[in-house]
Amino acid sequence: MRRTMFVGLWWIVGAAAGCGDDGSRLTGDAADSEFVETVDDVAADADADTVEPDVAADADADTVEPDVAADADADADVGADADAGDVVPDDGGPSLLPVGSACTDGAECADGAVPGDCIRAFVGLTFPDGYCTGFGCRSAADCPGGAADTVCLVDEHGFGWCADRCRPSAPDCRSGYICVDPDATGPAEAACLPLCRTNADCAAGQVCDTTGSPPICRDPDGARNGGACADGAGCAVGSACVAEDSSFVGVFPASGPPGGVCIQACLADADCTNGGVCVQRCDDDNSTAGDDCDDDGTPGLDPEVSGICLEACDPASSSACPRTGYSCQAVGENLAGPRNVCTVDCGEGGCTMPGWICDPSAGFGSLEFGAGRCQPPFEASQLGQACGLTSGCTGGTCLAEILSGAPGGTCIEECTGGMTSPDGCPAGAVCLARPGEIGFCARRCTPGGDECRDGWACERVAIVNVCQPACTSNDQCDNDCCRSDGSGLCDPTGAACL
Repeated sequence: MRRTMFVGLWWIVGAAAGCGDDGSRLTGDAADSEFVETVDDVAADADADTVEPDVAADADADTVEPDVAADADADADVGADADAGDVVPDDGGPSLLPVGSACTDGAECADGAVPGDCIRAFVGLTFPDGYCTGFGCRSAADCPGGAADTVCLVDEHGFGWCADRCRPSAPDCRSGYICVDPDATGPAEAACLPLCRTNADCAAGQVCDTTGSPPICRDPDGARNGGACADGAGCAVGSACVAEDSSFVGVFPASGPPGGVCIQACLADADCTNGGVCVQRCDDDNSTAGDDCDDDGTPGLDPEVSGICLEACDPASSSACPRTGYSCQAVGENLAGPRNVCTVDCGEGGCTMPGWICDPSAGFGSLEFGAGRCQPPFEASQLGQACGLTSGCTGGTCLAEILSGAPGGTCIEECTGGMTSPDGCPAGAVCLARPGEIGFCARRCTPGGDECRDGWACERVAIVNVCQPACTSNDQCDNDCCRSDGSGLCDPTGAACL
């Protein structure tokens, strides 16, 4: 049997399948989040010299609306909110923080049936001072603190995340958050979220943009597409902010384009109401170059096509793209060819967070939109180690078990292939990418050796031996569910266990 291999970054968070239907239903205009993609079966091929990653992501993560339709736990008693106190572990170790607490790292947050994580930006929301949560819940009972203190918000694709439960009649949310009943006429309970209902919920000088999805506070004169931003409030109505410290899922402490950038979801230039042109990313359905946006057998754009509006530019102009950290580049997979837009250029630097660097091999949401993002320096000792969505992989990307099925998750670092690559891998690791193309680092191993963690095995990928998922028992997975199909992956849904 062919082993399922890592060949890129996996899955889109909002499309994580089978997370259950008994959590509060979170629906919206677009539920795709950042930066992880599909797994492929890759056979070791004697003619293959490298493995090419196909990094995909949707850029309209800032358009998910927290409408909730149903929750099996709606009748549970409303308990204490996040400010009611820390969770003290049984082993007498340091107190861990409950759902909704301010945080800087997922290791600070308490675990439940789903592990605790810390987010700064997620589903179109910016969470002031961080927010302890848990990903992959099917009901509030799965969340750290249980149904008494939490609510499980589930997006339209079935991906659940934990929020701090509150009582609208006596709200006690921390500063920057309000107690919101996501479906005033439905059974779902309220949660402390960084939303707004009226201008009174916003800081002085801001207005509540109730036309947006979700409704958030904005500056009246927000930046147009391509402009700098720190959060959604800094962008014009209709646009979203990909902040420099936006915490792309899997990358923590944080990661994003230099100084942040306002974008807008689009399929055509006409959708760019705040300026710019539409840059599209597409999927190759027929393995024919040049037609990825229309190759499903039906004339017109394929259903999976997505795009973002970026500032247009003239590459011949010396004044193009004046923002530090950006240059005029031809990017995108549009049928008419790449578009000249201002996108990340790590050669210019531009990172504003102290100590951060611009990684030229990391995608800005999707490589089709340009390469490069700001993040802390990668900690090489974490390469290949277990990690969570927001912990254990500083400056890299965690292929968390809850998304990828990788037993215990694994920490990777993006790289550019080639012996003379300016962005290679730490000692003892190899870049799984063709020369000049972007891939990720994996540590070499020896078949039969002890370099691979429990639940992993040393296997050949192209011409190198690297550790690959190889669970053979349920206890090798965080959720105690090793897939029964022999793939070596864990099943995040818990539906097809050994």
